[in-house]
Amino acid sequence: MASYAETPAITQNEYGKGNAWYVGTRLDHAGLSHLFDQILEITHIESLANENNELEITKRITEDGKELYFILNMSNDKRKLPDKFSAYQDLLTGKIASQTLKAWDVEILNK
Repeated sequence: MASYAETPAITQNEYGKGNAWYVGTRLDHAGLSHLFDQILEITHIESLANENNELEITKRITEDGKELYFILNMSNDKRKLPDKFSAYQDLLTGKIASQTLKAWDVEILNK
């Protein structure tokens, strides 16, 4: 993948039924985005949000099959919620998800 001083800075190895990546370098936002895009393509995993939104989005599935999305704005600026989540409910407030997350705001969403 990438190298530094003729040694691998990022490596990918098959392990069991999956793959493992080792990142032995510090990547900027563009480099991480490029790496994650490649990993998503190789593993055929669909991204949780196709819009560039600069939010941290994590999906968890409960034992009863409910999908929960943890949306974190880890910045000092407001960030727009991806359109995909516009009709979801925020479990923290009981209301429809806010379309803009304030700085350092969190929403836990489900349909």
